[in-house]
Amino acid sequence: MYDPALAPAIRVVTSIAFFRGGRRVFETTPVVATALNGSDRKGVRFQFDAAVRQRLRITVRRC
Repeated sequence: MYDPALAPAIRVVTSIAFFRGGRRVFETTPVVATALNGSDRKGVRFQFDAAVRQRLRITVRRC
């Protein structure tokens, strides 16, 4: 039954993928949000914690 007083349900799914030369070298597992948590923007904020340094061979270059 439709009730305009109820807040609409949300479900947002996201993940992050890194590519090198067109090849996927790292991907996080999907993260699901079912509620708004960014009240200042009326949106959903996600935080990812991934140890990618070993997989991506990140290097520091100085110019």
